[in-house]
Amino acid sequence: MHFKTLRKYTAAAAICIAAVSFAACSSGAGDSTDAADTDGYIEEESSTYAQLPESSQSRFSTEDMVFGKAVMGMTPEEVMAAVGAPDDDKTPAAESTPERVFTYNGADGTKSTLIFWSVNGSMKLCGVESTDPAKTFTRGTHAGMSAQDVRDKFYRDANCLNANVMSDDNATILGKFLYGSRTLDRLEEQKVKDPIEYGMINYNGNGDMESGGSILEYLSFQPPYKGEFASYSDDYSQLMYYTNAAGNVTGICWYYYPEVQ
Repeated sequence: MHFKTLRKYTAAAAICIAAVSFAACSSGAGDSTDAADTDGYIEEESSTYAQLPESSQSRFSTEDMVFGKAVMGMTPEEVMAAVGAPDDDKTPAAESTPERVFTYNGADGTKSTLIFWSVNGSMKLCGVESTDPAKTFTRGTHAGMSAQDVRDKFYRDANCLNANVMSDDNATILGKFLYGSRTLDRLEEQKVKDPIEYGMINYNGNGDMESGGSILEYLSFQPPYKGEFASYSDDYSQLMYYTNAAGNVTGICWYYYPEVQ
């Protein structure tokens, strides 16, 4: 499968997740602005679904950036000590940003790709993409499990299934906010100083949640920021679970985007 990333090395301001031109962030109680006053993509409440029980799980954070015993920020040598030598190890010649890629082959054509980017002059593990059900990610998640089981392992608001992500003209439901209600499209206009987080069911172009083929997305910006307010130049983390029409996870990826100097 083809994983799509937010590579701000080449398009810092062109944020587009999984070919759908929207993304959402959470404010939390201390955010500097009210999302309803500043966003074109407004969270629209409905009453289609019943409220869910209160969640005792935590929100996505950098602590979730794991792959087996490998963790975000490890050097290539540390990763090999943690998960073994890769089946392939290469540095793409055409990349404008220094990059090293490990590939681990799984059964039935599945594979895992580990991506190292230069952080402060040293190659660090900044991304993982995997379709191998034998590889374990954070909270025991793996390819092949149900999307519902994945959602249950992360925090979500009790009314999340009624928290619609709307198109810019508010005519189309693009997904559901598991938590959060703010888009990234106008991040720098919003002048946010506090942490920004969201969890989302991205319909990925499908008509509704029941159609399947959605993406579970989690994203986190955490201060201190490079400037006074959060911007696309700041470092942030993202985790995504791709699902099929049957509602099962077919691929998992996470990325850490270092601060743009």
